Amino acid sequence: MHFERATIMKEDSFADTVKEFAPFLLILIIFAFALTDIITIYNVGGIQWDFAAEVLWAKSLLSPAFYHALFSGNLANAIDYGGSFYFESIRPPLIGILMLPFLALGGSNFVPLYLTFGLLLLLFAVLYISRALETDPLLLTLLFFTPYVIFYFFMLTGTEIIAMSFLLLFMGLVLKKRWESGVMIAIAGFAKYNSLIFLPLLLLLPGGARKKAFVSFALTLLPWLLINTIIWHNPVYSYTLSTQSFVKDKAGIFNTAVITESLKLILPDLVPALLIAIALLLFYVWQRHYGRRHVTKHALTRFPSYKYTVVLAILLIGWIGWLLGSAAGSLNDSPREGYVIYIGIALLSGLLITDLSKRIRMPGRISLKTYATALLFIVTLAMLISAFNSVYNNFPFSSYGSTDPIYQTLRSTLAADGLSNCSVISNNWVYLIYAGIEAHYPYSYNYTEQHYPIVYFTDLGANNSAVNFNNVTTRLNYTDFYIAFPRNWTCVSSNP
Repeated sequence: MHFERATIMKEDSFADTVKEFAPFLLILIIFAFALTDIITIYNVGGIQWDFAAEVLWAKSLLSPAFYHALFSGNLANAIDYGGSFYFESIRPPLIGILMLPFLALGGSNFVPLYLTFGLLLLLFAVLYISRALETDPLLLTLLFFTPYVIFYFFMLTGTEIIAMSFLLLFMGLVLKKRWESGVMIAIAGFAKYNSLIFLPLLLLLPGGARKKAFVSFALTLLPWLLINTIIWHNPVYSYTLSTQSFVKDKAGIFNTAVITESLKLILPDLVPALLIAIALLLFYVWQRHYGRRHVTKHALTRFPSYKYTVVLAILLIGWIGWLLGSAAGSLNDSPREGYVIYIGIALLSGLLITDLSKRIRMPGRISLKTYATALLFIVTLAMLISAFNSVYNNFPFSSYGSTDPIYQTLRSTLAADGLSNCSVISNNWVYLIYAGIEAHYPYSYNYTEQHYPIVYFTDLGANNSAVNFNNVTTRLNYTDFYIAFPRNWTCVSSNP
């Protein structure tokens, strides 16, 4: 009899161990598939335009020319010219700084290390906010490790997923009523400026924590404001330039077509969770009014007000900010800017599924949350497995990437035309600089556009910037691009 009791106790202990560690094993499986997807995408297509610009910023931080220009007071002009190093003053500073240690460790092949770091940071942030929200960590992991998140928020720019991670940490601190949330929202803004739309969440903190949070936010922001002042003599120069760059040349007051098409990209991965949350909510309301058999005693109490106040505020602020941005946005920008609404939808869905599952009693030992999480695990895993073929062949990944063979073709063409050591102007300047070709903006900074040969790509999508051809006298046509020569053009050596 003692033997049978010991056997039963051992079986129960094993079952409890499996129950405790199974969610973490499933989280690791989702993480592994997400990482495999992005590494595969990188190996096939390389990185995209904005991601390449961030890499060039990281490399600038290792360039002696950058610091020489900084300490000589000539950094603003050096940035405009874009010669020995490259930095876009419209971009926040954090991403290039985060890339630095991986660039030092991995050299030219550091990108996979950075991609791994980005996913680990997101996972840490999800686990942190799941504890603050008292929701299941596996459930939230499934909502944030979808193909839309890892491709549009990471592979395009290397930026949004970092901003999202710091925003989740910030929101977790707000939920815990901590003043350190002021520091975290400032850091999120250093990753992507429009993350600062969530700054009003600090108003939800209790009095003492609220004051400290705003002070810590200002102090964290101060160094970047001082750097702006030193370089451009304007503490908010980078912020205002980023805003102007986003809204310029955008037609219409409210671009409904862009909003509609963007939502078709943003929402589908969240539809399963939304349907489950809505179904549980309807069942809960029906049971509360028409029957009590499957409703627990906690069902008649109010939902935890502060948690829902914070999450609903996140949802409202995100939608207002995104709609205002998309009103003047484009299909190139709005889908990846959708992280500000994605966070609120995912958090509310996860919170509703968790809370409603506790309030609706089901026959048997398996909870509604277990059924819901199992279903979402199957759906998310299936999406990740099929993600590579379904995403890479569609906009925007069907456009040029850094490994496109066109850049090797251009190198050969420039060499054949005797231009291999000449600086050029190009509407594809970021990719060319990334490929090791000294290229410059297609604008008249230092009159380079009037003197340097022009490499113009004929099908560049959203980055098809205008180049001034008024001074061009000769043009050599090739497949996918052509080389134009201004009157009195000169070859300025890229390797002096």
